[in-house]
Amino acid sequence: MKIVSYILFPLICTHNIYAQEYKQKEIDILAFIEKNFPTQETEASDRESISYERLYETFFQLYSNPLNLNTASEEQLLSLYVLSHPQVQSFLHYRETNGMLISIYELQGIPEFDVETISKLIPFVEVNTQESQKISSLHIIKNSQNYLLIRGSYPLQLKKGYTIENGYKGNPYQHHMRFRSTFGNAYSFGFTMETDAGESLWNNSQNIYGSDFYSAHLLLKNKGKWKALAIGDFQIQMGEGLVFGAGFKIGKGAETVLTLKKYNIGILPYTSVIETGFFRGAAASYSHKNINILAFYSFLPQDGSFASDSLNNESYVSSIITSGLHRTTKELENRNSIQEQNIGTSIWWKKKNLYAGINSIYTLYDTEIKKSDKQYNQYEFAGKQNTVSSFFFALQIKNIQLFGESAVSQSGGVGALVGMLISIHSSFLVSILSRSYDKNFHSFYSRAFGENTRNINEQGIYWGIKWKLHNKWLLTGYYDFFSFPWIRYNADKPTNGNEYLLRLTYTPHKKTTLFFQARSKEQIINYLEEEKKTNALTSSIKRNFIVDLHHKSTVLLSFKTRIQWSNYDLLGNTTYGYIIAQDVSFHTKKIDIALRSAFFDVDDFQNRQYIYEKDVLFAFSFPSYTNTGVIMYILSQIPLSKKISLSIRYSIMQILNVQTLFSGLEEIDGDTYSHARFQIKWNL
Repeated sequence: MKIVSYILFPLICTHNIYAQEYKQKEIDILAFIEKNFPTQETEASDRESISYERLYETFFQLYSNPLNLNTASEEQLLSLYVLSHPQVQSFLHYRETNGMLISIYELQGIPEFDVETISKLIPFVEVNTQESQKISSLHIIKNSQNYLLIRGSYPLQLKKGYTIENGYKGNPYQHHMRFRSTFGNAYSFGFTMETDAGESLWNNSQNIYGSDFYSAHLLLKNKGKWKALAIGDFQIQMGEGLVFGAGFKIGKGAETVLTLKKYNIGILPYTSVIETGFFRGAAASYSHKNINILAFYSFLPQDGSFASDSLNNESYVSSIITSGLHRTTKELENRNSIQEQNIGTSIWWKKKNLYAGINSIYTLYDTEIKKSDKQYNQYEFAGKQNTVSSFFFALQIKNIQLFGESAVSQSGGVGALVGMLISIHSSFLVSILSRSYDKNFHSFYSRAFGENTRNINEQGIYWGIKWKLHNKWLLTGYYDFFSFPWIRYNADKPTNGNEYLLRLTYTPHKKTTLFFQARSKEQIINYLEEEKKTNALTSSIKRNFIVDLHHKSTVLLSFKTRIQWSNYDLLGNTTYGYIIAQDVSFHTKKIDIALRSAFFDVDDFQNRQYIYEKDVLFAFSFPSYTNTGVIMYILSQIPLSKKISLSIRYSIMQILNVQTLFSGLEEIDGDTYSHARFQIKWNL
C-alpha cells in the first residue's frame, strides 16, 4: 500500500505538491480561519463569543507545534476541526494496519481522504518517526523549534486621548514581544509581553515595569503516565465546554458540522495577549490504563469595576472587566482589583468507542460580586464563591457519534447540551444539537455552543449539513432556532429567534475557488413607542450575502475579489450596507507582497461590514466599517537572512463627508486614519 501511495501521489499532484508548498513557507493562518470558520457572517455579539483572537491563537499553536501523525490520538486529530470522524477512523485504521507513516504523501492513499482535505491538514501535522522512540535531552535541545518575535504598531494621526490632560497615560504605540520554544509532543516553553496603545510602560503604584501584561508557561508532555505537567499560564479543554472551554468558542458558520463538537484536549499552554479567560498556577494530568485524572490550582488577579452601597457602607464589584486596557486613571484603578482563585479537577474513562467523565471547578473571589440593580440581572451571579460540576460523554455507534454534557452550578441552575454527528455517506454529513441553559446557570470558563455570548438564559436546537454534491461543488448550511426564557438586555420579555445560512462553493480546479453565501437572522428586540414612552417588542431581521472569488493566476501571483452586502429590517424600515474588496498577492523567494483596495457604503451601525485583512505574521486584523469610505493597505514580508524576517504593513482609511473620525478619547480630527506596523521574527 505504501509503495502504491508513493507512486500515485506525485502523479496526481505533480503541479501542486501540497506538503512542499506548506512547509516551505509560513501559511496565512487568518486566511485559513476565514475560509473554514464563521467570520463575515457574524454579528457583533457572535464575534465577542467566538473571540477570533483566541481562535487565531489556537491554530497558531497548532501550526507552531504540529501534531505527529504517528502518535496523534483520535481526540487530537478531531480537535483540528479539519477531519470528520469517519476520516479520522479511516486514518487510524490505516496506521494500525500499515504501521507508522514514513512520508506525508501516504495520506493520499487513505480512504476518505481527498486532495482538498489533505491541503487543509498538512500545515498542522508532521510525520516524525523518532518521536515514538526514546529521545535524549540533548537531541531535544538541538532539534527544538525556537523563535523570538518583536512587533511595534504606530498610528500616524494622534487621537484625542493623547492630547488632553486627563487622557491616556501612555504613548500611542503598541509593543509586543513573544518567545516560544517547542519540541514535538515533548514540551512547550514561552513568554509574552505586551503594552497596548495608551498604556504606561512604567507605573510603580500599579506594578507595571516595562510592559502592562506578562505571561509565561512551561508545559511538559507525555512523561510516562504523566500526560501533562504545567506551570504558569494554561487553559483546559474537557467535555463540551460547559465547565472547561479552553481556546475559543466556535460560532455558527459554514463548517459548523465539523466544529460543533468539542474534544478532550486536556491542558494547553496559554500564549495569547488576551488578559482574561485563562488560569495561572499549576496543573497536572495523569493516565492509568483507561482512567485519566486532571487537577489544577490557579491564582489570578482580575480587573473589576467597583460600586458602593451607602446604606450598608460597603463596596462591591459590579462587573469583571475583560478588555485588558489600562490607559486612563479609571482603568488603572480597576486593574488587578479583585483576586480570583480556582481549584478544579476532571476525571474521565475511555474504552474503544465510548468515553465518559466528570468536571468540577470551585472559584473564590476576595471581594463580593453584585451586578447592577436591573431586572435582567436578577438571576446573575452574586457573591464570592461558585462551584460548577458536570457529567460528559461521547459514544460512537457505526456512523453516528453521540455526545453531551450536563452541568449544575452552585445556584442550582442547570446547563445541558446533547448532540449527534451522522455520516450518512462519505460525501454527506449531518449534525444536530439541542441545548438548554438556565437563567441562573453560572459557569465562568464555559464556551459551549450557543447563541448568547455566555451559556446562560437560552434554549435552542440546531441542524447542520455538509454535502459534497460533486467533486467541484460543495453545499454547507445550518438552521438554528433559539429562545430566551428570561428577559435580557434590549428585550424586556422572554423572546425567541431563528437563523439560517447556506453556502455553495464551486472549485473548477485547484487554482480557483468561488462561493456564494446567504445568511438570515431574525430576533425580537425592544423599540421605544414614542406615544407611550415605553418599550415594546418587535421583530428585526438581518440578512448578509457574500460572493467571493479566489484565483491563483501563477505561482507568483494570486487575486481575490469579495463583495459582501447586507440589509436590516426594523418596523418596516430597511437600511443597507456593502463593501467591495480587491486583493492582489505576489510571492517570490525574496519577498511577499499583499495589496488591497476596498470601497464601502454603510447606512448604519446595524449593517456594519466585517472583513478580514492580511496583517504581519501572527497578528490579528478583522475590523468593521460603517459610513462611506475607502481602505487601502500594503503588506510586505522580507527575509533578511535564513533565520530573520521583517514584516511591514501600512494601511490608510478615508471616510467621506465627515469632519472627525471615531469618538470619545479615540476621536481624530479629519477624515483620514493611517497606521504602520513593523515586526521582526528571529528563528533561533
